[in-house]
Amino acid sequence: MQRMLYDATTLIPVLENYYARHFSFKYIYFLGDAGFDASDNYAYLVKYRNLIPIIPLNLRHQSNLPKPDFNSLGIPTCPNDPNLDMKFDGVTREKGRSDRIKYLCPKSKKCKVNDRTAYHLACDNPCTTSTCGRVVQISVNSDCRLNTALPRNTQQCQDLYKVRTVCERAIAQLKSCMNIKSTQLIALIIFYKSGKFSNVRAIKTLIA
Repeated sequence: MQRMLYDATTLIPVLENYYARHFSFKYIYFLGDAGFDASDNYAYLVKYRNLIPIIPLNLRHQSNLPKPDFNSLGIPTCPNDPNLDMKFDGVTREKGRSDRIKYLCPKSKKCKVNDRTAYHLACDNPCTTSTCGRVVQISVNSDCRLNTALPRNTQQCQDLYKVRTVCERAIAQLKSCMNIKSTQLIALIIFYKSGKFSNVRAIKTLIA
């Protein structure tokens, strides 16, 4: 899980650095594993790099709770009663994640108990065991994630994704050949021969 979180939050700065060095390179697709399944990544790839993302959905992000529907305005509705719109409850902002619009169960009410926020749920058939009722968080970039230019269930998408495994093996062989993980001396020698001393420890920068 920690590795997936790292992949999700580091893709954009890594690609920004890559394109700054290789600004003339042009691509059509971005192939990545489920660790890159984050709404901000999709928005960046589609809107800013004009790339078609080939990334499987990370099933760990999926909930077993019944899925809410959406009304004509894009507001989620109660999973048990689509005629009840969920209530807007602000925007969730967390470091390293995209902003998310928070919606609260329509039968849940906020109240104050000992100067602290609490919830009162008045539902005879709740769809969750949470005391505050169902909460739905929708990323501001969710459309780019779910509605990809190349649908995930197409044969072309599946064939392209297989190419990623070939790239992974090639990268692994390169790392093994150069012994990047354990040999810092090689990095020092390469930097010395190239005359690049500003980032002596950044061997990844050199081979990018």
